[in-house]
Amino acid sequence: MLLKGLFQKIGITRSVGFNLASQIWSLLTGPLTLIVIAGYMTKQQQGYYYTFSSVLALQVFAELGLSTVLVQSASHEWAFLSLDSSRRIAGREINFMRLSGLLRVGIRWYSIAGLVAALGIGLGGGAFFSSGSTFDIAWQGPWAALSCLTAFALLSMPFTSLIEGCNQVEAIYGYRFVAGLLSTSSLLISIYLKVGLYSLAISSAVRFLVTIAFLLIWYRQFIFQLIVEGKPGKWIGWKTEIWPFQWRIAVSWLSGYFIFSIFNPVMFKYHGAVIAGQMGMSLTLANAVNSISYAWAQSRAPELGILIAKKNYQTLDNRFSKILLLQVIIAVLACFALIVGVEVVSKLGLDLRSRILPLQLLGMLMIVSVTNSVTNGMALYLRAHKKEPMMLISLISGVLIGGSVWFFGAKFGPQGAVYSYFVLALVWGLPSTIVVFTRFKRRWHNDAINGAEL
Repeated sequence: MLLKGLFQKIGITRSVGFNLASQIWSLLTGPLTLIVIAGYMTKQQQGYYYTFSSVLALQVFAELGLSTVLVQSASHEWAFLSLDSSRRIAGREINFMRLSGLLRVGIRWYSIAGLVAALGIGLGGGAFFSSGSTFDIAWQGPWAALSCLTAFALLSMPFTSLIEGCNQVEAIYGYRFVAGLLSTSSLLISIYLKVGLYSLAISSAVRFLVTIAFLLIWYRQFIFQLIVEGKPGKWIGWKTEIWPFQWRIAVSWLSGYFIFSIFNPVMFKYHGAVIAGQMGMSLTLANAVNSISYAWAQSRAPELGILIAKKNYQTLDNRFSKILLLQVIIAVLACFALIVGVEVVSKLGLDLRSRILPLQLLGMLMIVSVTNSVTNGMALYLRAHKKEPMMLISLISGVLIGGSVWFFGAKFGPQGAVYSYFVLALVWGLPSTIVVFTRFKRRWHNDAINGAEL
């Protein structure tokens, strides 16, 4: 009981616990994955492995941020709905119809996005790897399989996003923990069995099957009720309600690709697969910091949306302040743990140092991850209002960071890419986010209290 009370005090609910368990599992298996890759993949295969993931991130151009819109929009409708004892949706009819409308919009959008991803990313990525292929590595089959599986995964997005937005975060993060556990295990086993680049496709297939099982077993009735009992109509205006929010989110997401995912393709193109592999492994470690520190905020996003819908701003700000403080503390501790872990593994005689960037560059990436934990938390708070004031900041960041990583990375290699990223993140990214967060938070809440629309 004492431990339970402590967890509640610092904000660790069951949903946060599942999310933390997922991130801790990733944190523990991350170094193990690096070791297994170092032991059972060549340095050239490692380069393809990480560049595959960066090119697949181009799916944001097909998705255009709709998953975030669905989560935030659904939370505002769920403020007046609930699940009854028989797990049927109960509450105001207008909110139920709007929720059903959101699901229909999502299904239509992601059906097209899946096709675009399969053809566009599959064919475009194939052309990219063909132009940069200097090694005798059979990448074509794994890439084709991975592209198709990515398209199938997109088809499940409207359902999982809507369920998360309806504050079913305990179930969602429980499912994601199981999916992560099984998909990572299958990845490690596949690499150990020397399946090579097909390991990524096997892991993606396992995750997709777990997602389908989750939807059919736990939320079949939920989905069925929304589709069958919801009446098609003008309950949700895509042009007037969804698209104004979505296109701004889309600009931020597309900018995010040039901020976070441009490194590996640039290294692969100008410096070869080995350097791309070192960059990819180092970014994986740095991104693990963001993942585990973001667990608190991400799982509380629907709750923040519900509080905003009810205009309970005092509770909203109190909870968010605690969430943001914990994010930063966890990010700092995770940085130290990962750097120490790299040193320990290296002293054990395992070939890890040659697979990552020098520790100075890795440390700079870690520092940026700590600042990103702050900016990500603030961005999530603002988006919970169904607005995206971070669009301009993200667009400028994408141009500055993407351009500098491309220019300096091509000319000076990893040092040029990391140094330019580090400087821009600290001089531009963090200060500009704090200014936007403070300004819009004050303006929106004052307008709402005075009776104006947000």
